[in-house]
Amino acid sequence: MATNTISRKRSVRTTRARQSANRRRGAASRRPRHSGGKFKAIALIAGGVVVALIVAVLAVFGAAERKIEECCLPGSAFTQIVFDQATANAQAVPMTGVLGDELRLAADEHRSVRLIGVGGDGKVVSNDEFDMTPKLDNGTVLKVAGRAEEATNENLKLVAQTINDTSASEPGQAIFLGLERLQLDTDAPIFIVSSLLDTSDPLDMRRLGWDIAPDKVVADLEKSGELPDLSGAEITFIVRPVSGDQEQLRQPQVEYREALWTALAEASGAAKVRFEYVKGSAPVSTVAAPVVPIPPPPTTPVPVNPKARTCTVDTSAYFAPDSDNLLDKASTKAALRQCVEQIGPDSSVTVVGHTAGNDLESKFAIDLSKKRAKAIKKLLESLGIPSSHIEAVGMGNRNQPYPDPFDVRNRSVVVTITN
Repeated sequence: MATNTISRKRSVRTTRARQSANRRRGAASRRPRHSGGKFKAIALIAGGVVVALIVAVLAVFGAAERKIEECCLPGSAFTQIVFDQATANAQAVPMTGVLGDELRLAADEHRSVRLIGVGGDGKVVSNDEFDMTPKLDNGTVLKVAGRAEEATNENLKLVAQTINDTSASEPGQAIFLGLERLQLDTDAPIFIVSSLLDTSDPLDMRRLGWDIAPDKVVADLEKSGELPDLSGAEITFIVRPVSGDQEQLRQPQVEYREALWTALAEASGAAKVRFEYVKGSAPVSTVAAPVVPIPPPPTTPVPVNPKARTCTVDTSAYFAPDSDNLLDKASTKAALRQCVEQIGPDSSVTVVGHTAGNDLESKFAIDLSKKRAKAIKKLLESLGIPSSHIEAVGMGNRNQPYPDPFDVRNRSVVVTITN
């Protein structure tokens, strides 16, 4: 952080020096010309040289004083902290780690940060400047280190209360929609505090179902013009741990979420993206947001419906997003054993792949569903079912098991057994 502080100070000094030089040149160009003899001209030139020397000397002797004043001008907002309003589904986060360091740096430099709250419906519900300068109630800046530290700690508590204690007016999470509506200063650091589990369009994680590749999500949002402008920004995601009714994410979902938000930020123009996972505490809010379902682990036995003689493979649980690559081939093979037990020696088996969506002619969906059906067919063969008894087909978005074409449960491979 020390390097950042020095570079900011140099930047401020350089900018102000240029502005001062420009003002002096502008003033000189506006001075009226005087008529007179050579003596007056020489006198004026000599006087100008003397003035320039005086200014230079003062600049040298006053440099140290300006270093303090220019870096510590109060009232300038730099860092922006965008947070989703609190719900019972996400924990409160401490002002530690990289965010805490940034807030303490703002206090040391006597500057403000901007706190921007996003409601559960994506509306920007608060946008306030918070002065981190350690000072008394009457505005006197504290110079004694111990007292300044105490005041800074109190300011950190106030920032934490703003971020963690303001309950969402609308149940839900929509930090991406909030970013769309904001015009952020991308020359300054941007922190985003959220569980990153949005439940509103255009990034409803419930609809994505952990089974749509991040690149595909980005392409769709870019096509519809729904990406925020984060050109050149340095983005830090402070990830709220989940709480309440929201089920804990497993490692595949953690990786998917990070890959998705990285792709979104970079496609929006961000120059740098990083994540910090903090240890949270119980939420103050009692407002429950809709939960984002978490697929079962690939070790979970594939559900069998004895009456219908079907087995349904949840593709989000067993396959990588938008892929026929199995997350854990051995576990999926074991998970199919209960299904295989339903298949007799004279049974025929139909393996049908399905996807979610409303484009009935989507070649991508048809090809993906067919590849996934063939992957399950191979596992059934490895478990002793003759290849000649198994037919694998891909339906894409046609003949979906559930009426809502976007229902994540449509992303499946259904094994039907016929005697």
